[in-house]
Amino acid sequence: MVVYENIGGLHVVRFAPSQLGIVASPIPDSGGEYRPMRLAEALAFPGVIAAIDGPMFSNCDPSGRGYLSSTCADPRFLQEDVRMAIRDLADRGDGGRGLTLSIAGGQPRWFDGDAKAEGATVSVQLYPSLVRDGQASTVSTAGGNGSSVWRAALAELRSGELAFVVAVDSLQGFARKLAEIARWAGYTDGGGSTALGWRDAAGEHRRGSGENRPVATFLVALEEAPLDLPGVGAVLLCGLGAGLLTFSGLELWRRFGPRES
Repeated sequence: MVVYENIGGLHVVRFAPSQLGIVASPIPDSGGEYRPMRLAEALAFPGVIAAIDGPMFSNCDPSGRGYLSSTCADPRFLQEDVRMAIRDLADRGDGGRGLTLSIAGGQPRWFDGDAKAEGATVSVQLYPSLVRDGQASTVSTAGGNGSSVWRAALAELRSGELAFVVAVDSLQGFARKLAEIARWAGYTDGGGSTALGWRDAAGEHRRGSGENRPVATFLVALEEAPLDLPGVGAVLLCGLGAGLLTFSGLELWRRFGPRES
């Protein structure tokens, strides 16, 4: 179960830490590149009841297409979900940036840069940091950071729950509002990438940019904690608009299991 609240203009979807996961569509034999996906595709993964666009990424489309029609996305920051067979390390030069949230033993733990908890089932590096130990981080106000546009974050609330949060604000304003409800928070991606969706008894809901931009990965809340086996419940998206092809966890693990670092 997830719970939605509008708190002073913050659209907040909260859930238990053990529900956190990552979904993506790896490109076979690419060495860490993904087929970009949209929010509706992320919500179509089995067991997903909420999703938010994941951390920043680079467009690696070989034909030079723009973000809206790109066929290749390369995440910049650490993202790992051992149950979904996702393992992507931070790009060179980005490892020391922001914060990483790890879920170990069902509990959230926060680290600087791309450090992570031993035995974590899920780890995601967020940049920039927005809230540290209940205090708003000082973030850049240069350029678009000072504009009021859609912003997105993953946060640990004061209740100990996790939350996907989106709002229209400047980056610093977003951080300050988050500090009123969160112990820790880090940015995913904003602007046209911002997409938050969830399901409840009333149906399916969406908040965020109207651009509906495809992105590299989505952070998700799962209906219940999946079996602690690699790849269980994951699916492979076979091309943009080509529909969903469900794989068994074992087959997905064979094809897209962790790469050697």
